[in-house]
Amino acid sequence: MKLDKRSAISIGVPVATIALLVGLYYGWPPFGDFVDKALRLVRAEDRQQLSDWIKSYGAWGPAVIISLMLGQTIVPVLPSLIPMVVAVVIYGAWWGGLLAWGGLMLAAVLGYLIGRLLGPVTVERFVGHRTRAKIDAAVERYGVWTIIAARVSPVLSTDAVSITVGLVGMRFLRFLLATAAGILPLVAAIAWLGEDFDRLGTGLIWISVVSLGVLAAYVIWDRHRRASR
Repeated sequence: MKLDKRSAISIGVPVATIALLVGLYYGWPPFGDFVDKALRLVRAEDRQQLSDWIKSYGAWGPAVIISLMLGQTIVPVLPSLIPMVVAVVIYGAWWGGLLAWGGLMLAAVLGYLIGRLLGPVTVERFVGHRTRAKIDAAVERYGVWTIIAARVSPVLSTDAVSITVGLVGMRFLRFLLATAAGILPLVAAIAWLGEDFDRLGTGLIWISVVSLGVLAAYVIWDRHRRASR
Protein backbone atom coordinates (compact mmCIF):
# COMPACT_ATOMS: atom_id res chain seq x y z
CA MET A 1 0.00 0.00 0.00
CA LYS A 2 1.40 3.38 -0.97
CA LEU A 3 1.73 5.92 1.84
CA ASP A 4 0.94 9.61 1.41
CA LYS A 5 3.53 12.18 2.41
CA ARG A 6 2.08 12.89 5.87
CA SER A 7 1.80 9.20 6.72
CA ALA A 8 5.36 8.59 5.58
CA ILE A 9 6.60 11.42 7.80
CA SER A 10 4.45 10.21 10.70
CA ILE A 11 6.12 6.79 10.51
CA GLY A 12 9.59 7.70 9.30
CA VAL A 13 10.48 10.58 11.64
CA PRO A 14 9.82 8.74 14.94
CA VAL A 15 11.56 5.61 13.69
CA ALA A 16 14.61 7.56 12.49
CA THR A 17 14.78 9.62 15.70
CA ILE A 18 14.50 6.59 17.95
CA ALA A 19 17.10 4.71 15.90
CA LEU A 20 19.49 7.68 16.13
CA LEU A 21 19.07 8.08 19.89
CA VAL A 22 19.41 4.35 20.55
CA GLY A 23 22.50 4.24 18.33
CA LEU A 24 24.07 7.18 20.20
CA TYR A 25 23.14 5.74 23.58
CA TYR A 26 24.76 2.36 22.96
CA GLY A 27 27.44 3.38 20.47
CA TRP A 28 28.81 6.55 22.07
CA PRO A 29 29.60 6.04 25.78
CA PRO A 30 29.74 9.77 26.72
CA PHE A 31 26.18 10.23 25.45
CA GLY A 32 24.97 7.11 27.27
CA ASP A 33 26.62 8.24 30.51
CA PHE A 34 25.08 11.72 30.14
CA VAL A 35 21.57 10.30 29.67
CA ASP A 36 21.90 7.87 32.58
CA LYS A 37 23.17 10.57 34.95
CA ALA A 38 20.56 13.10 33.86
CA LEU A 39 17.68 10.66 34.29
CA ARG A 40 18.90 9.54 37.69
CA LEU A 41 19.37 13.06 39.09
CA VAL A 42 16.16 14.53 37.69
CA ARG A 43 14.06 11.59 38.89
CA ALA A 44 15.66 11.82 42.33
CA GLU A 45 14.74 15.54 42.45
CA ASP A 46 18.00 16.23 44.31
CA ARG A 47 18.53 19.87 43.41
CA GLN A 48 21.95 20.12 45.02
CA GLN A 49 23.44 17.13 43.19
CA LEU A 50 21.85 18.21 39.94
CA SER A 51 23.24 21.73 40.40
CA ASP A 52 26.74 20.42 41.07
CA TRP A 53 26.57 18.15 38.04
CA ILE A 54 25.46 20.97 35.73
CA LYS A 55 28.14 23.29 37.13
CA SER A 56 30.75 20.67 36.21
CA TYR A 57 30.03 21.44 32.54
CA GLY A 58 31.15 25.04 32.96
CA ALA A 59 30.07 27.24 30.05
CA TRP A 60 27.99 24.35 28.68
CA GLY A 61 25.77 24.36 31.77
CA PRO A 62 22.91 26.33 30.12
CA ALA A 63 22.91 23.87 27.21
CA VAL A 64 22.58 20.99 29.69
CA ILE A 65 19.59 22.66 31.37
CA ILE A 66 17.89 23.26 28.01
CA SER A 67 18.54 19.65 26.96
CA LEU A 68 16.85 18.47 30.18
CA MET A 69 13.81 20.63 29.38
CA LEU A 70 13.64 19.31 25.83
CA GLY A 71 14.04 15.75 27.10
CA GLN A 72 11.08 16.24 29.44
CA THR A 73 8.88 16.90 26.39
CA ILE A 74 9.80 13.47 25.00
CA VAL A 75 9.85 11.69 28.38
CA PRO A 76 6.88 13.26 30.22
CA VAL A 77 7.46 11.33 33.46
CA LEU A 78 10.46 13.56 34.21
CA PRO A 79 9.66 16.52 36.53
CA SER A 80 9.60 19.72 34.46
CA LEU A 81 10.06 22.21 37.31
CA ILE A 82 13.37 20.84 38.64
CA PRO A 83 15.61 22.10 35.75
CA MET A 84 13.91 25.51 35.99
CA VAL A 85 14.59 25.80 39.72
CA VAL A 86 18.18 24.63 39.23
CA ALA A 87 18.68 27.29 36.53
CA VAL A 88 17.68 29.99 39.03
CA VAL A 89 19.83 28.49 41.80
CA ILE A 90 22.93 28.36 39.57
CA TYR A 91 22.57 31.54 37.48
CA GLY A 92 20.47 33.77 39.68
CA ALA A 93 16.98 35.21 39.32
CA TRP A 94 17.55 37.26 36.15
CA TRP A 95 19.81 35.05 34.02
CA GLY A 96 18.40 31.84 35.46
CA GLY A 97 14.84 33.05 34.91
CA LEU A 98 15.65 34.02 31.33
CA LEU A 99 17.25 30.61 30.76
CA ALA A 100 14.19 28.85 32.20
CA TRP A 101 11.87 30.95 30.03
CA GLY A 102 13.91 30.22 26.90
CA GLY A 103 14.07 26.50 27.70
CA LEU A 104 10.30 26.35 28.16
CA MET A 105 9.76 28.16 24.86
CA LEU A 106 12.01 25.69 23.02
CA ALA A 107 10.28 22.74 24.70
CA ALA A 108 6.90 24.15 23.65
CA VAL A 109 8.08 24.52 20.05
CA LEU A 110 9.34 20.91 20.11
CA GLY A 111 5.96 19.74 21.36
CA TYR A 112 4.16 21.76 18.68
CA LEU A 113 6.37 20.28 15.95
CA ILE A 114 5.75 16.75 17.25
CA GLY A 115 2.02 17.30 16.90
CA ARG A 116 2.31 19.13 13.59
CA LEU A 117 4.53 16.59 11.84
CA LEU A 118 3.67 13.20 13.25
CA GLY A 119 -0.11 12.84 12.99
CA PRO A 120 -2.82 11.62 15.40
CA VAL A 121 -1.66 8.02 15.88
CA THR A 122 1.81 9.03 17.07
CA VAL A 123 0.46 11.97 19.09
CA GLU A 124 -1.83 9.69 21.06
CA ARG A 125 1.21 7.64 22.06
CA PHE A 126 2.57 10.78 23.71
CA VAL A 127 -0.57 12.16 25.35
CA GLY A 128 -3.23 9.41 25.30
CA HIS A 129 -6.55 9.37 23.48
CA ARG A 130 -8.65 10.75 26.35
CA THR A 131 -6.27 13.64 27.09
CA ARG A 132 -6.06 14.52 23.43
CA ALA A 133 -9.86 14.59 23.11
CA LYS A 134 -10.22 16.90 26.14
CA ILE A 135 -7.55 19.29 24.88
CA ASP A 136 -9.06 19.23 21.38
CA ALA A 137 -12.41 20.31 22.83
CA ALA A 138 -10.82 23.02 25.00
CA VAL A 139 -8.80 24.45 22.10
CA GLU A 140 -11.86 24.38 19.88
CA ARG A 141 -13.87 26.33 22.45
CA TYR A 142 -11.34 28.62 24.14
CA GLY A 143 -8.48 28.93 21.63
CA VAL A 144 -5.31 30.56 22.96
CA TRP A 145 -6.77 30.82 26.48
CA THR A 146 -6.32 27.06 26.77
CA ILE A 147 -2.60 27.49 26.15
CA ILE A 148 -2.26 30.42 28.55
CA ALA A 149 -4.14 28.60 31.35
CA ALA A 150 -2.04 25.47 30.90
CA ARG A 151 1.20 27.46 31.01
CA VAL A 152 0.33 29.50 34.08
CA SER A 153 -0.57 26.48 36.20
CA PRO A 154 2.34 24.14 37.06
CA VAL A 155 -0.02 21.19 37.64
CA LEU A 156 -1.44 21.00 34.11
CA SER A 157 0.18 18.97 31.31
CA THR A 158 1.72 21.73 29.19
CA ASP A 159 3.51 19.31 26.85
CA ALA A 160 0.23 17.57 26.03
CA VAL A 161 -1.29 20.94 25.17
CA SER A 162 1.63 21.90 22.91
CA ILE A 163 1.56 18.56 21.07
CA THR A 164 -2.22 18.59 20.62
CA VAL A 165 -2.28 22.22 19.48
CA GLY A 166 0.30 21.34 16.85
CA LEU A 167 -1.90 18.47 15.72
CA VAL A 168 -5.05 20.60 15.35
CA GLY A 169 -3.10 23.11 13.30
CA MET A 170 -3.26 26.34 15.29
CA ARG A 171 -1.10 28.99 13.63
CA PHE A 172 2.45 28.83 14.94
CA LEU A 173 2.81 32.55 15.74
CA ARG A 174 -0.47 32.56 17.65
CA PHE A 175 0.66 29.51 19.62
CA LEU A 176 4.07 31.05 20.31
CA LEU A 177 2.67 34.35 21.60
CA ALA A 178 0.14 32.59 23.85
CA THR A 179 2.90 30.35 25.20
CA ALA A 180 5.24 33.28 25.86
CA ALA A 181 2.51 35.14 27.74
CA GLY A 182 1.40 32.09 29.70
CA ILE A 183 4.79 31.02 31.03
CA LEU A 184 5.91 34.48 32.21
CA PRO A 185 4.03 34.39 35.56
CA LEU A 186 5.33 30.90 36.36
CA VAL A 187 8.92 31.74 35.45
CA ALA A 188 8.71 35.03 37.38
CA ALA A 189 7.51 33.15 40.47
CA ILE A 190 10.29 30.56 40.18
CA ALA A 191 12.90 33.30 39.64
CA TRP A 192 11.66 35.16 42.72
CA LEU A 193 11.18 32.15 45.00
CA GLY A 194 13.53 29.58 43.48
CA GLU A 195 16.36 29.91 45.99
CA ASP A 196 14.00 29.37 48.92
CA PHE A 197 12.56 25.89 48.36
CA ASP A 198 9.94 26.16 51.12
CA ARG A 199 8.59 29.45 49.78
CA LEU A 200 8.75 28.05 46.24
CA GLY A 201 6.55 25.08 47.12
CA THR A 202 3.99 27.34 48.81
CA GLY A 203 4.09 29.83 45.95
CA LEU A 204 3.52 27.16 43.29
CA ILE A 205 0.57 25.80 45.25
CA TRP A 206 -1.01 29.25 45.34
CA ILE A 207 -0.34 29.83 41.64
CA SER A 208 -2.01 26.51 40.84
CA VAL A 209 -5.01 27.19 43.06
CA VAL A 210 -5.58 30.71 41.72
CA SER A 211 -5.04 29.83 38.05
CA LEU A 212 -7.27 26.74 38.22
CA GLY A 213 -9.90 28.71 40.15
CA VAL A 214 -9.97 31.44 37.51
CA LEU A 215 -10.13 28.86 34.73
CA ALA A 216 -12.97 26.97 36.44
CA ALA A 217 -14.91 30.20 37.01
CA TYR A 218 -14.53 31.15 33.36
CA VAL A 219 -15.67 27.72 32.15
CA ILE A 220 -18.73 27.81 34.44
CA TRP A 221 -19.58 31.33 33.27
CA ASP A 222 -19.15 30.33 29.64
CA ARG A 223 -21.43 27.29 30.04
CA HIS A 224 -24.05 29.40 31.79
CA ARG A 225 -23.88 32.00 29.01
CA ARG A 226 -24.32 29.34 26.34
CA ALA A 227 -27.20 27.73 28.22
CA SER A 228 -28.98 31.06 28.62
CA ARG A 229 -28.91 31.52 24.85
